[in-house]
Amino acid sequence: CHNDRYFLANESSTFAPELVPSASGGRHSPRAVTVSYGSGQIMGYAVQDTFEFGSIRVNNQSFIIVEEANLPARRSWDGICGL
Repeated sequence: CHNDRYFLANESSTFAPELVPSASGGRHSPRAVTVSYGSGQIMGYAVQDTFEFGSIRVNNQSFIIVEEANLPARRSWDGICGL
């Protein structure tokens, strides 16, 4: 990201990655997500957290933490999709 807004998962007591079994049947790992749009593509991980907007509280809200993006250059993006 090249802006001042960041999501810091380690500072949230309610953050949880969506876990899936590994191909070998061992440990679980975060579920990778790729979403293609007409104007680009994002890659990241499916997660959940609790959000508060004023007096409104949303528990277990699913969203994607974007790790890589191939998006139009002349727009402002901030790394969290799905809200």
